[in-house]
Amino acid sequence: MSEPPEVPPARPSPVSESARVVGERFEEVDMAVPVIEEELVVKKRPVIREELRIRRRVVEEEEVFEVDLRKEEVDVEDTSGRSRED
Repeated sequence: MSEPPEVPPARPSPVSESARVVGERFEEVDMAVPVIEEELVVKKRPVIREELRIRRRVVEEEEVFEVDLRKEEVDVEDTSGRSRED
């Protein structure tokens, strides 16, 4: 009797390969398992800290101005003949 031939056992063996990310999806080969890493993202955004209220109010102040005023004198002669008692 002859001995049976030796056949190595066939079993699935995982093979890992890196694939580039295309958009939001991974390129599919046989089975793609995404490797996730944490990435620190620092952003500045405006946040209301306090509120300033601005109002108008009327303030009256007295100021003294020294200016030359024009002065006119008028002499009026009444030629109508009427008296001033009217």
